[in-house]
Amino acid sequence: MMHDGKPLIRVPAHAVISDFIVELADGRIAIVEYKGAHLASDPHEILKRDIGELWARQSGGKAVFVRVVDRDWTALDALVAAA
Repeated sequence: MMHDGKPLIRVPAHAVISDFIVELADGRIAIVEYKGAHLASDPHEILKRDIGELWARQSGGKAVFVRVVDRDWTALDALVAAA
């Protein structure tokens, strides 16, 4: 994933392709990952969630990661309201 020509997430041996990459009104980058309920507990999807959360924590407040599961938009709504 790229933003301004710079990789957003780089993890050796794991490809992480998110569903949406959005620049918020406050300038932060949001990665939004959507999963149906049938995939939410899949080990590969949990690893992708963990990588996204780690990336957001290490961004110095410049990025956020949101995982929406089975149309539960609560976390995404809160993110947009806070931007």
